[in-house]
Amino acid sequence: MNTTSCSSSVAHSDHWLGLQHTAPDPAAEIRYEHAHRAVTDVLPTASAIAAHVRRMILRAVQHAAEAGILQYLIVTPGNLVFSRDTPSGESIYQLAASFLGADHEHVRVLTISSDPAYPAIGHVRSSTKGVLTAGGRDVTDAAAVLPAARAEFKPSLPTCVILPNTMQYMGDEQDPAAYVATLMAPMPPKSRLVLTHGTSDSASRGIVGSLTGIYADAGLPMHFRTALDVANIAMAGGLTLMTPGVVSVQQWHASQYDHRRTPVTVLGCVAEQPT
Repeated sequence: MNTTSCSSSVAHSDHWLGLQHTAPDPAAEIRYEHAHRAVTDVLPTASAIAAHVRRMILRAVQHAAEAGILQYLIVTPGNLVFSRDTPSGESIYQLAASFLGADHEHVRVLTISSDPAYPAIGHVRSSTKGVLTAGGRDVTDAAAVLPAARAEFKPSLPTCVILPNTMQYMGDEQDPAAYVATLMAPMPPKSRLVLTHGTSDSASRGIVGSLTGIYADAGLPMHFRTALDVANIAMAGGLTLMTPGVVSVQQWHASQYDHRRTPVTVLGCVAEQPT
């Protein structure tokens, strides 16, 4: 399977999300930094938008923990930085544990990444029991992701699967909906999918075209999709969209949001495995 669209450059270029990666060579490092600066020029609110994405993911984790979910699977092309407001394995563990009371010792968080710096299975920058990573995987291949999850999670327990902007680096020819269907098929009822995705619905054609060109020049094709496209991906395999459906990450279960200050360029949603 072609892995170009989820290469290491995703992690570096998308580091507003808290993603980092050591570039494979100096030339790649220059390309990634150039892309970062160019995106900021085109979309000065990029950092604020990414902060909304992070907060939406953490709110979704809170909702999952309140529903009693103990297992969390993060599938990302990059290397999630452990920080207080970034949806890394460490922060997700801490947030989920804080809502699970006596069950907090049973929380498991597994991050699967294409970053080869991650070990096969092990603890990375965390001494917390239950926080695990699996690196060097082809995250564009759901079948390659599942064995690590099977090895670390109890198959009978619901799992919250988190795809932080991951699908926008897969082209239509890679069939993101089929990917989600394969990834979620073995998950038991009440499992959840948390999905964020760049959108072409509300951003101007000029911004979308510029961003697409910048990432393509960096060797990273990016695919903006409509809310309907994102909904079809999220509901693949029979998943059910949870309220409020596919909305801006600013709006998803947030007490306050203001589209006027931060353009809506990323959508978010949560879908559930039916009983």
